[in-house]
Amino acid sequence: MEFELIPLERSDPDLPRLKELHQEESIARYIHISEHYFSYLTETDGVLYYKIKSGPLLLGGIQCEIMDDTLFLSICVGEDHRRRGIAFAAMKALVGGLPEGIRRIEAAVDAENTPSLRLFEKLGFRRSGWAEGLLTYRLTR
Repeated sequence: MEFELIPLERSDPDLPRLKELHQEESIARYIHISEHYFSYLTETDGVLYYKIKSGPLLLGGIQCEIMDDTLFLSICVGEDHRRRGIAFAAMKALVGGLPEGIRRIEAAVDAENTPSLRLFEKLGFRRSGWAEGLLTYRLTR
């Protein structure tokens, strides 16, 4: 399936669908958001959110936060679009398009989120820590 990574904008027409996506039980279990989450994503320097879209269809999203030379990220794909390689392809596209100044990419993954653990390992990330039930994965460029 072909897709695009499209930056989320302040008054994005996909905001209602993104809110629904983040309320799906299998996503909300691992990614906890507040009522101000989408304002934070669109109004904070160094924070980006990429919608994963195929035409008009919203497949998922990737949250990115840049601090110095490190990119911290999380990814979600809607239940109807999983097990099709979308998360893997979206992450490869994102990582392949990062500026040179980014030296490390990190993700904190719930230790019970087996699909995400496998995704990051398949992408070449290595476990680098453990805190409060989350495994930290790191990819060094």
